[in-house]
Amino acid sequence: MIIDILKDITNVDICLYVKFQPNMQALNQHCNLTRYVEPKSKRPTDTHYVNSPNILMISKIIIYNKAVKNNLSEPLWRIEATVNIPNCKDLVMPLKELHKFVKIATNRQD
Repeated sequence: MIIDILKDITNVDICLYVKFQPNMQALNQHCNLTRYVEPKSKRPTDTHYVNSPNILMISKIIIYNKAVKNNLSEPLWRIEATVNIPNCKDLVMPLKELHKFVKIATNRQD
């Protein structure tokens, strides 16, 4: 049974990949984006965090260019949300709120 498999899982990562840079300006108007700065070089990176997204059960959202991390030939941006699962019986993920976030990031109208 699926519930038996999930009983010890405390969180999951839900990811979306897009081939263009998400709209950071629009996101910054809706939440507090923090850009990661490389500690040694002090240079800003393409990675952005939303450490307090104020979305039920989502503890953080990370946006970064996977092409840089994995040395890909084309851009591939990843929007990753960490969803907390306090109780496997309450496995109602806040996908509607996450969908709103993704729509802002990708300028989607759907």
